[in-house]
Amino acid sequence: MPKNPLLVDKLILKDGGGGIVLSDGTTTIVDADGNIDAPITSTDLTTSGNTTLGDTSADTITLNGTTTANAPITVGADDTGHDVTLYGATAGQKVFWDESADTLNLDCTNQIDGTVTVGVDDTGYDVKFFGATASSYMLWDESADKLIISGGTADLGTSCEADAYTVGGVAGVDFGPADATSFTVVKGIITAIS
Repeated sequence: MPKNPLLVDKLILKDGGGGIVLSDGTTTIVDADGNIDAPITSTDLTTSGNTTLGDTSADTITLNGTTTANAPITVGADDTGHDVTLYGATAGQKVFWDESADTLNLDCTNQIDGTVTVGVDDTGYDVKFFGATASSYMLWDESADKLIISGGTADLGTSCEADAYTVGGVAGVDFGPADATSFTVVKGIITAIS
């Protein structure tokens, strides 16, 4: 007696011209090439070799248990990607790869326990931090090699030398509006821009 007996109402095995076809009399379940062509439910499923689950973008594969991958996982192919969403335990918290925009959206708290490097020596990228007020941001402008602080204040620390910073980009730092010519530092905090 097999460990898990196969119970079916109707089972047809036939030669499909290229191999054995498994059918229930109405729907082909496994075709001559070994492809599963009908919905299946399995408690334990083991496959070897290349396995394709679903053959169209409308097909849905649902895994309700713990899933372990012992090899690399590839989504799509070079120049042909697919969206990927990883959800958290809180509503609205997710990591989303938008393939059409080629953008990774992190709608969640991020903890980075390592060095963060943007670009390489002589090839940088813009980095922008927004504040809670409209038009308030800090921008590292890579093409201008300049740090721009707009619509906010910069706390330079209580031990900072006021003359270590200049307006207009001479020292690579811009504070406030483009026409700003001076700023006031009190105990290392910029308190006025004119």
